[in-house]
Amino acid sequence: MSWLPKSPKARRRLWVVVAVAPILALAVGLSLWAMQDSVTFFYSPSEATVDKAPEGRNIRLGGLVEAGSVQKSG
Repeated sequence: MSWLPKSPKARRRLWVVVAVAPILALAVGLSLWAMQDSVTFFYSPSEATVDKAPEGRNIRLGGLVEAGSVQKSG
Protein backbone atom coordinates (compact mmCIF):
# COMPACT_ATOMS: atom_id res chain seq x y z
CA MET A 1 0.00 0.00 0.00
CA SER A 2 1.51 3.27 -1.13
CA TRP A 3 1.37 6.52 0.82
CA LEU A 4 0.85 8.46 -2.43
CA PRO A 5 -2.71 9.41 -3.33
CA LYS A 6 -4.36 7.44 -6.13
CA SER A 7 -5.87 10.47 -7.82
CA PRO A 8 -3.58 12.17 -10.37
CA LYS A 9 -4.78 15.63 -9.25
CA ALA A 10 -4.04 14.88 -5.60
CA ARG A 11 -0.68 13.38 -6.50
CA ARG A 12 0.28 16.49 -8.51
CA ARG A 13 -0.84 18.75 -5.64
CA LEU A 14 1.28 16.75 -3.20
CA TRP A 15 4.36 17.12 -5.39
CA VAL A 16 3.79 20.88 -5.73
CA VAL A 17 3.60 21.22 -1.94
CA VAL A 18 6.71 19.06 -1.49
CA ALA A 19 8.60 21.20 -4.03
CA VAL A 20 7.43 24.62 -2.77
CA ALA A 21 7.76 24.04 1.00
CA PRO A 22 11.60 23.91 1.15
CA ILE A 23 11.91 26.92 -1.16
CA LEU A 24 9.52 28.91 1.01
CA ALA A 25 11.33 27.81 4.19
CA LEU A 26 14.66 28.87 2.68
CA ALA A 27 13.26 32.28 1.68
CA VAL A 28 11.87 32.90 5.18
CA GLY A 29 15.11 31.75 6.80
CA LEU A 30 17.26 33.99 4.61
CA SER A 31 14.96 36.97 5.25
CA LEU A 32 15.13 36.49 9.01
CA TRP A 33 18.90 36.03 8.91
CA ALA A 34 19.33 39.23 6.89
CA MET A 35 17.25 41.25 9.36
CA GLN A 36 18.78 39.95 12.58
CA ASP A 37 20.80 43.12 13.27
CA SER A 38 18.14 45.61 12.19
CA VAL A 39 15.28 44.25 14.29
CA THR A 40 15.73 45.81 17.71
CA PHE A 41 12.63 46.44 19.79
CA PHE A 42 14.36 48.65 22.34
CA TYR A 43 17.81 49.83 23.37
CA SER A 44 19.19 49.54 26.88
CA PRO A 45 20.42 52.75 28.53
CA SER A 46 24.02 51.56 28.23
CA GLU A 47 23.60 50.92 24.48
CA ALA A 48 22.09 54.37 23.97
CA THR A 49 24.97 56.10 25.76
CA VAL A 50 27.73 54.36 23.75
CA ASP A 51 26.20 55.40 20.40
CA LYS A 52 24.72 52.04 19.37
CA ALA A 53 21.33 53.70 18.89
CA PRO A 54 20.72 55.54 15.60
CA GLU A 55 21.08 59.32 15.75
CA GLY A 56 18.25 61.59 14.68
CA ARG A 57 15.55 58.93 15.11
CA ASN A 58 13.06 58.15 17.85
CA ILE A 59 13.99 54.99 19.75
CA ARG A 60 12.48 52.90 22.53
CA LEU A 61 14.56 52.89 25.66
CA GLY A 62 14.20 49.86 27.93
CA GLY A 63 15.13 49.57 31.56
CA LEU A 64 13.87 49.20 35.10
CA VAL A 65 12.03 51.94 36.96
CA GLU A 66 13.03 52.63 40.54
CA ALA A 67 10.11 52.29 42.96
CA GLY A 68 8.60 55.67 43.85
CA SER A 69 10.38 57.54 41.05
CA VAL A 70 7.29 58.00 38.85
CA GLN A 71 4.55 60.46 39.81
CA LYS A 72 1.24 61.02 38.06
CA SER A 73 0.18 64.58 37.33
CA GLY A 74 -3.45 65.57 36.97
